[in-house]
Amino acid sequence: MIHRSLWGGVFLLIAAQAQSPTTFRLPLPAAFFPEGSPSGISRLHAIKPAVLTAHPDTAPDETWIFTDRVALKLEASTDVANVLDGRPLSLSRTIEPGLYVLQAPDAWTAWREAEDLSQRPEVLAAYPVYHSPKASSDGYARAPLDTFFRINVDIPSCEIAPGVIVPGQRVNGQWYLENRDSLTGAELGVDINVRPAWALNRGEGITVAVADTGIELDHDDLQDAVAGAPHFNFSSGLPNGSPTRNDSGGAHGTSAAGLIAAVANNGQGMSGVAPAAHLAAWVIYDSSGRSVSTERIGDMFRYANTVVSIQNHSWTPTGTRQRGPDALEEAGMASAWTQSRGGLGTVLVFAAGNDRELGAYVNDNGYASDPRAIGVAGVTPFGRATAASEPGSSLLVAAPSGDDEFGGLFTTDLSGTDGANWISFCPTFEYLSDYRWGSLGFKHTSAAAPLVSGVAALVLSANPGLTARDVQQVLLLSAGHADLADPDLRTNAVGLAVSHNVGFGLVNAGEAVRLAISWSNRPPVLRLTRAFTGVIPIAIPDGGYRVEVTGESIPRELAFISGIPGFGIQPDHSMIAIPITDIGRATNALSQRLDGRGALIERGNNSYNAKLATAAAAGARFAIVYNLETAAPGSCPGGDQLCVPVGTDYSPIPVIFVGRTSGLALRDWVAANPDTRVRIALIGPSLPFSVTESWQCERVGVRLRTDFTVRGDLRITLTSPSGTTSIMQRYNGDTSPGPLDWTYWSTHYYYEPSSGSWTLSVTDEALGEGTGQILEASLILEGVPILDMDHDGLDDPWELTQLGTLEYAASEDPDGDGYSILREFLEGSNPLVDERPTLPDIGFFNDQLVRLSWPGRVGEHFRVHSGGDLGNLTAPALVPGRFPVTSTVRLEPASSRGFFSVQPILGPAQ
Repeated sequence: MIHRSLWGGVFLLIAAQAQSPTTFRLPLPAAFFPEGSPSGISRLHAIKPAVLTAHPDTAPDETWIFTDRVALKLEASTDVANVLDGRPLSLSRTIEPGLYVLQAPDAWTAWREAEDLSQRPEVLAAYPVYHSPKASSDGYARAPLDTFFRINVDIPSCEIAPGVIVPGQRVNGQWYLENRDSLTGAELGVDINVRPAWALNRGEGITVAVADTGIELDHDDLQDAVAGAPHFNFSSGLPNGSPTRNDSGGAHGTSAAGLIAAVANNGQGMSGVAPAAHLAAWVIYDSSGRSVSTERIGDMFRYANTVVSIQNHSWTPTGTRQRGPDALEEAGMASAWTQSRGGLGTVLVFAAGNDRELGAYVNDNGYASDPRAIGVAGVTPFGRATAASEPGSSLLVAAPSGDDEFGGLFTTDLSGTDGANWISFCPTFEYLSDYRWGSLGFKHTSAAAPLVSGVAALVLSANPGLTARDVQQVLLLSAGHADLADPDLRTNAVGLAVSHNVGFGLVNAGEAVRLAISWSNRPPVLRLTRAFTGVIPIAIPDGGYRVEVTGESIPRELAFISGIPGFGIQPDHSMIAIPITDIGRATNALSQRLDGRGALIERGNNSYNAKLATAAAAGARFAIVYNLETAAPGSCPGGDQLCVPVGTDYSPIPVIFVGRTSGLALRDWVAANPDTRVRIALIGPSLPFSVTESWQCERVGVRLRTDFTVRGDLRITLTSPSGTTSIMQRYNGDTSPGPLDWTYWSTHYYYEPSSGSWTLSVTDEALGEGTGQILEASLILEGVPILDMDHDGLDDPWELTQLGTLEYAASEDPDGDGYSILREFLEGSNPLVDERPTLPDIGFFNDQLVRLSWPGRVGEHFRVHSGGDLGNLTAPALVPGRFPVTSTVRLEPASSRGFFSVQPILGPAQ
């Protein structure tokens, strides 16, 4: 068997040695083997003074972490002071009469004293406070036996009929669950890190409803999951969840269901994220593909609310107009949120939508942007939001989704040639007609949402007592960003990284389940609405996104030049005026530097994104692009026509597009007057909201009513007292009036302090089209009251108790474990003690490869040795640290006794 010990900073996995166990009362007697002798533990103290590790005598592969505190339960009327007399223990907490938490000077003393106390007759329970394996071990489940869990599976060609050849092909498999090379274990891209979660649970006891086109209930990979679940067709009114169509559209619900809970280990097909969860098929479309009425949608939200824990909604309103729940649907969502699961609420997962290329924005979708919903973006195999995935400040998290460039996800399809996959396959692979992948695969945010629903099922299986709101926060805190080149990625005032493209990032199933186990439910959320009390109505100036030119004798026509923005980053306050340089069409890399300058660029020859990348590489802070004389047929016209700079979603600098006449005039003026300074300005009303209440924020909203005639012309932003700005609405193609009466929501203020001045800004970004006024505005805060005199988002009494000072920022990490003080506050851990597992964990990637994992952070490096002979280990591999878990895949030693060494490198990696 494998055993772990620590010696001199080097982690070794070695053969276990016989020793005597220590017995505690928990309250039944339980025996544990400590990791090393007391002298060995003292060495451990030199690195982690407050903990030691052990394993139960009945489970030698489990690692428990015991702290320097002791839980003590006494018989009624027993005086705790008498029990503690003469012992090196102090009373830290009284949980209730007879139940206490004691403080020892170190972990070994706590261990020894708890063992002794366990022998006393008046003691009902005595043990060191511990982290069980579920709370402390990364763990790693065996890979399922399903053929296409592996990626890049080659299918041979064959002749299925005389002269009918089915060509061989490569099936991309379930890369979204584990994106590693099947032979070497090398990482190939992003995934949702599901195997560490499977080491703890597989979604047992959780039912997920798929509100869609129905589920093929007798599909080989789904029939066990759907057995006995509350299926219902809201179109026919019958308890039948089967699809009403046999085409690609009719397969939509079956494809979503497979991603959530396809059965694992049946030797073919795939595994869902939560393969032990149950699936309820809720049909919300009729046989013509038309959705049911809003009355029936309202009924759907509240249906089977004692059984269903999670609802997956891979549907969205289409286009760029603002659409959301009506009164009937709103009542259903409210019921699901407040009354289901005995008041804990249903987890509502919504696809963000797939109309990014039309300028659509999730905040205009009243379902996915609702604070009761988890709005899910879709990402490519490399972590960037897909070309279709809609951005928005209301997004919570993201998941892999596939797209037209990379192909769709491998998942279940209608059986045979029905559904999306109409191809017949060779013998032994006939069942592949029951699945879809590649160009026929499941794409876009419809595919991302079920992956998040599956992770939510793992989270609730780990901790069924979580509220739906707790699940949201577990998911956002455990998520992470893979696309660090996203120019929109920002860190809010309490240190959480968030973007309008993917919210808080890619879901991490392993980290989410680990966090769920240790999570204590948040206090009840409160809502505060603060109406704007200034003079109303307020006019919105026309053409507020503009170029302003300053200098001597500036011609009137150049004093300001109206333009329109791109879809990428944009200044949310007027910029400082700086010099500008004409760089032509920016088709080649520049020889001159543009540091501290703007770039003037002519449209043509290459893409807007390429032009902006060239200017940014030379140091430009922004770009002004002016139109060419004559444009190609079918494209935006040339001349003074204003064109949206499409494809600029990830451009590294802001851009404004202006007409040709203005661009040429500016070019000529700057050439003759090189001291001219230029800036991009935003002109429009800013409405302040004063908040005196001290809350830790969660979702924050703005309700806005206007009579503006072209809604899509407006950019609407909200800035918190801490300086975090959310884009509530961006420039888009919606030509209808508005916002007539709409509430926008943002997740970007999670855990920031509420008190201070909030600022709502509105800018008309298109000259001469829409006009109108702000008629009414309100700020809506959701959060938890705390005492926060230093405005850092943390509860002051907790800071003083845990840290002894208010001087720390919420984003700091004084114990160096990679988790911020904020995260430790929310999780209930000690911000001054690194409570992560001290020792590495071992699992098997496959039959030939071993996976080692241990806590890590970005910037750390480790040397990993392995071999069958402890005295002759292989040359070391250098492994860079990764947060929260560093891992490496190594060949299993040929010897029956395998040894692995993980050694942290102090100083620069070599």
